[in-house]
Amino acid sequence: MFGFVTFIYPERVKLIPAKGNPHFIYDARVLIKPYKEKGKKDP
Repeated sequence: MFGFVTFIYPERVKLIPAKGNPHFIYDARVLIKPYKEKGKKDP
């Protein structure tokens, strides 16, 4: 199962991965990684 999360405050996006993996939401382990559109490369 997977999902996407949208943030109200974009500057907080960097805080979640900085806490490290694995991350837990309601006792479920989740892998956190940024979304990348297919065909696009990182700047």
